[in-house]
Amino acid sequence: MTTGDQTFRRLQSLARSTAAKQRTAAPTQELLTRHLLESFLHRLTLTPHQGDFILKGGIAPDMTTLVDWVCRWWTARPWLLIPSR
Repeated sequence: MTTGDQTFRRLQSLARSTAAKQRTAAPTQELLTRHLLESFLHRLTLTPHQGDFILKGGIAPDMTTLVDWVCRWWTARPWLLIPSR
């Protein structure tokens, strides 16, 4: 199983768990989209171009706030970033 498959399975499991608690449909696509955006923005903070981009808009106001916070948090702690190979 690839890393992508493992990530998808974890997100799917989280979505099913959330759905069971809330008695709703599993939000797998929503979690997958959120993971994709957060991963992209995290990788962007690792490049020399991080200051050239402005995050504008988002999926929903609370998600935009979260993504903004994650970017600021990682940017303020460069010593925690794992160097690319």
